[in-house]
Amino acid sequence: MGDRALFLHRTRREPEYAIIKARFSELASDALVQDGEGVICAAGSDASLPTSLQIPEGLSTVWHWPRESGLFPADVYLRHCLLAVRKAPLVAHQSFLDDTFLVDRTTTLRQYLESGEESVVMACEPPSELAVRFGG
Repeated sequence: MGDRALFLHRTRREPEYAIIKARFSELASDALVQDGEGVICAAGSDASLPTSLQIPEGLSTVWHWPRESGLFPADVYLRHCLLAVRKAPLVAHQSFLDDTFLVDRTTTLRQYLESGEESVVMACEPPSELAVRFGG
């Protein structure tokens, strides 16, 4: 599958996200930093959810949880993200752990995992219908 076909496949597979162009600066351990442009999977909004993906009954929102909500990451999806980022260079992996925050906007992903949640998250196998997609 070519780059364009792969991109289109992923955007159709993830309709709840906004796939946008973004400027970036490469993470580097030396003084040479390259800037570029790529794509990023950005959080969507409740208003932009496709009609096929309505807010589940009993929930008031998908995207706009307040800091004090106590919401935690979905174990199966977090496991998927952790498996995927392990394939990235170490500096990107470290950035993911240290620059990603829970809904409280205070707790880093690394702190959350080190609090004892990592073994729980990594033991959470995806349901069979999502095994390939969430396999990492």
